[in-house]
Amino acid sequence: MMKFKNIAIIGAGNIGVSLAKGLVASGNY
Repeated sequence: MMKFKNIAIIGAGNIGVSLAKGLVASGNY
């Protein structure tokens, strides 16, 4: 259960970083 939760948190963090990079790249940030 804890491993799955950690994976979910890491996955969400990676998505957040990708979205942030996309905003910076497109100049909307």
